[in-house]
Amino acid sequence: MQDKIGWIGLGSMGNRMAKNLAKNGYQMLVTDKMDTSAAPQSAHVATTNSEVISEANILILSIPAGPDTLEITQEIFNYPSSVQNDITYAANYPLTNTSATGSINNASPGWYSAGPFSEPVIFFNDIRRTDEQRGVFGELSFATSDTTELSIGARWYDIEVDFEGSANSSFGNGFGNTDQQKYGSNLSAQYAPGNSNGYPDKAETDGVIGKVTYSWKPNDDSMYYLTWSEGFRPGLLNRPAGRTNSDGSYTIPAAIDSDEITNYEFGWKSTLMDGRMILNGAIFRSEYDDKQESILIPVDLTNVCLLYTSPSPRDKRQSRMPSSA
Repeated sequence: MQDKIGWIGLGSMGNRMAKNLAKNGYQMLVTDKMDTSAAPQSAHVATTNSEVISEANILILSIPAGPDTLEITQEIFNYPSSVQNDITYAANYPLTNTSATGSINNASPGWYSAGPFSEPVIFFNDIRRTDEQRGVFGELSFATSDTTELSIGARWYDIEVDFEGSANSSFGNGFGNTDQQKYGSNLSAQYAPGNSNGYPDKAETDGVIGKVTYSWKPNDDSMYYLTWSEGFRPGLLNRPAGRTNSDGSYTIPAAIDSDEITNYEFGWKSTLMDGRMILNGAIFRSEYDDKQESILIPVDLTNVCLLYTSPSPRDKRQSRMPSSA
C-alpha cells in the first residue's frame, strides 16, 4: 500500500513542495485554512485538519511559527489514532522562574516571559536578545573638476548584545515527577555578570569603517565610479558556549567579535538609444577578515552557534552584475 502524505499549509513555500511530491506520484491529502487554490491538481483537498490527520500516515506541516503551530500540534497529539504514550509530563517552567520551582538543578533567577508550559510542549525557548547600537556617520563630497567628484565617508559604531532567559525541556518530569529543571540552558546564569564560567555578560564591539568613491561623468548620459568601502557584522553571544566537537579540536567561544569586509567596486550607469534604454553594471570584489560562520552541533537541542574562520589568504568573493531596464 502506498503511503498517503498529509500536507497542512499551502503557502508560497508549501504549495511548491507539495506539488513536487504529487508530480512524483505520491498520494496527497492537503488543506490550508486560508486558501486551497494552490493545491496540486492530483491531490485530494480536505476541509479540516482533522481529516488530514486521520487519513494520512505521513504528516507534513508547512506553516509559520505561531499560535497555529501549537494548535495543530495539540490536535495531532490529541487525535485518537495518535501514538499512545503512557508517560505524562509535569508542568515545565522556565529555568529562570525560581519563584515557582526553587533554585534546583539548572534553575536560577533571571528573565522569563511565560510559563509553565504543559503537555505537549516538551521543548521550548524563552529567550530575549537585546541589541544596543550607537553610531556616528559622516560623508563629504566635493568636485575635483567639472566632470569628477570625490566622496569620503566614515562611521564609528559601538554595539552591545545581551542574552537572557532559558531553553528547557520536560525530560525528567515524566511518571508524575515534579519539574526537575535538569535539562536545557540557563542563559541568564550563563552570561550573568561575574558568572563562574568566566564568560562576558555581553558581547561588545566597536570600531571605525570608511568609504571612498571617485566618480567621473563625461556627459549627461553616462557616469563611471570606483569605490573602496568597509563593512561589518555585529558580534554576539553563543548559546552553546564551551561545548567541543567530537575530537576536541575546537571549543565554541562564548562571544565573538564583529567580522569585517573590504569591498572594491567599479561600476557604470548609462542612458542609451535616446533615453529608451538604461544600462547599469558593476564589477566588485569582497574580502573578509575573521569571517563569522554558522555551524550545527549535533549534541544539543539549542545547537546553532557562530565561529570565526581565519582564512589565509583572505576569503574573497567577486562577481559581475550587469543590469538593464
